[in-house]
Parts: sequence; structure tokens; C-alpha cells
Amino acid sequence: MPELNIIDCSIVILAAAFIGISKTGLNSLSILVVTMMVAVFPAKVAMGILLPLLIVGDIIAVLYYRKNVIWRHLIKLVPWVFCGIIIGYFILDYVSDSELQPIIGFIILLLNGLNITKGVSGSKFVEY
Repeated sequence: MPELNIIDCSIVILAAAFIGISKTGLNSLSILVVTMMVAVFPAKVAMGILLPLLIVGDIIAVLYYRKNVIWRHLIKLVPWVFCGIIIGYFILDYVSDSELQPIIGFIILLLNGLNITKGVSGSKFVEY
């Protein structure tokens, strides 16, 4: 793992703060966090650091907003979350850092495209 200078440490601290802020309603801030962490660490290390931070952030957000949580929606997501973690584990075991970077870039572009589509189409984009 590389040694971190003051700028790298500042980026990591800012990324951790952005994770907390993203749980308050600025969801797209998480995309920036991934980019920031990949700029500081190798791609696999960045993902290994981010996943536990995001999970803890989600748990704290659910506990904090527990009175407003729609539990049936949340429970429907749990199996997909576990599937994603397992698939991600095997992908990270299989690919190298240099192969992972374009995958992360593609996912970031895809999520940005979905955000733009959601903004243009409004509430029709997500139906429950």
C-alpha cells in the first residue's frame, strides 16, 4: 500500500465525510467518493476500503431514519445486496487493478447516465 502524503490524507478524510453527506439525500456524491478513492489507492484497495464504509454508512442512516424507513422496500433489497457483494468478491479476485479501473469508469458513467435520465424524466423513472 502506498504511503499517503498530506493531500492524499485530506482526500480520504473528505471522501469519508462525503459518504456521510451522501446518506442525507445527496446520493450522487457517492460516485465522486469512488473516483476520489481510486485516485489515491489502487482500484482493489479503494473498493476494499469503501465497501465497509458504505455499509456502515447505510446502517447508521437506517438507524437514524428508522421511523421513516419503508421496511418492505429495504428487505426486498437485502438479497440483491448480498448477491452484489458475492459477485463483486469473485470479480475482484479474478481481475487486476488495471482491468478494474475501466470497469469502475464504466459503472460511474452508467450511474451518471441514470441520474441524468432520472432528472429528465422525473418521477416516472422509478416506480414502486
